[in-house]
Amino acid sequence: MLSKIMKTLKEYIFEAIGQASMCWNPRPSTEVFNSEEAKNIANELLKTINDIIKQEEKEGDDRKMFAKRQGICEGMLVAKKIIKESETYNFNSLKMIDLEIKKYK
Repeated sequence: MLSKIMKTLKEYIFEAIGQASMCWNPRPSTEVFNSEEAKNIANELLKTINDIIKQEEKEGDDRKMFAKRQGICEGMLVAKKIIKESETYNFNSLKMIDLEIKKYK
């Protein structure tokens, strides 16, 4: 999906740079447009955008992992409470849960 978005983005960026090159008043008539330099500018902009998107995705994955770990810890704390309140209280079970919680913090 991302590659399709980047392809579309690339087309828009290249078109915009081409249009911006004609924003002169009066418009250039005999001058030569350096299309290779414009292409380099567009590709550099695309690379920057791609890097930003990848960083956002990584941070999103980090946030999901944090939420998952937090959920696991909360679930284990609930289990610990249930064990403490049960008639068959088992100290070893609580100790095992504490060790598991430490893994996710």
